[in-house]
Amino acid sequence: MDPGFGARFEGTEGWIQYSGRKIQASSDAILNSAIGPDEIHLPVSKGHYRNWLDAVKSREEPIEPVEVGHRTASICHCGNIAMRLKRKVQWNPETETFVQDDEANQMLRRPYRDPWKIEA
Repeated sequence: MDPGFGARFEGTEGWIQYSGRKIQASSDAILNSAIGPDEIHLPVSKGHYRNWLDAVKSREEPIEPVEVGHRTASICHCGNIAMRLKRKVQWNPETETFVQDDEANQMLRRPYRDPWKIEA
């Protein structure tokens, strides 16, 4: 897989991956398989930004639910923090904090610049 961007899905029958605008698979059968008319079809977006703006305007749900987007970004942030700390971290998705890890928790937010602040 190309470094920096992509996704790989592995299953009992092989794998398929997307990287560098290219789709690859462990077999031609997987690569050329088609989703049948009675199988689950995911929505297609011409662009997540456009889809989100259209959803705001129409008050309809976007293709990617907001909670899914938030959780996806959280996983990425956790990975980046663990990489910077060069150690494992334990994430609590309920509290959205690292378990007993003040150093990692300090990396969840940047300090606000005056005069900006968030008040409870």
